Amino acid sequence: WHKQAEQYRADDFAVMKSGKAKLHIEETQTTPSGETIHLLTSRVPLFDSERNTVGVLGAYLDITERVLMEKAVHERDERFNQLVSNLDDVVWTASADGSKLLDVNDSFERVYGVSKNEFRSNPGLWIKMVHSDDMKIAQASGEELFKTGKAMVEYRIVRPDGEIRWILDKKSLSIDEKGKPLLIGGVASDITERKLAEEALRESENRFDQVTKASGDIIWEVNADGL
Repeated sequence: WHKQAEQYRADDFAVMKSGKAKLHIEETQTTPSGETIHLLTSRVPLFDSERNTVGVLGAYLDITERVLMEKAVHERDERFNQLVSNLDDVVWTASADGSKLLDVNDSFERVYGVSKNEFRSNPGLWIKMVHSDDMKIAQASGEELFKTGKAMVEYRIVRPDGEIRWILDKKSLSIDEKGKPLLIGGVASDITERKLAEEALRESENRFDQVTKASGDIIWEVNADGL
């Protein structure tokens, strides 16, 4: 406590000497009970009529609750990322109305091409990235979620770099004992390779059908055993 008091006096003296205010400085303080609290302090020099510094006006705001909350959120995010960081799928949770993103793993940036921070500041970004031809499908899945408590749908997204990817979107709604929505969460899987393979197979089958119809001959396929 004595060292802290000396530091506070030194800060006051620095403000008086410089004649410049120090505003919104985060500091810690130890209470007589030994508890550490967090303060947001401001110091403003006081002048007489001849602009000589005669003192310091100080003010502080106890921000301990805010700091502890931020720490808890950070620790929660760290635990969440440790659990899901190795997954290829995007795992996320959001407020019940979808207006606030609570958690999202690192795969989001790899799949969507957008940083997690940008997604946090704009939780509605995902729907804006949906391909225009698939917009109604994606929007309908949100309606289904609140009607049935879960939804699963496939649609395309357009990344900022112009690349189109297929997404398998699975989400569910968490409710309390009274049926009130608490939060929503889901998993978004990049199924682009699977969809491209399916499309290639369809094209191959269509070409085969066209060839057989055009030739009029009997065409068959056998394996190494003649079967």
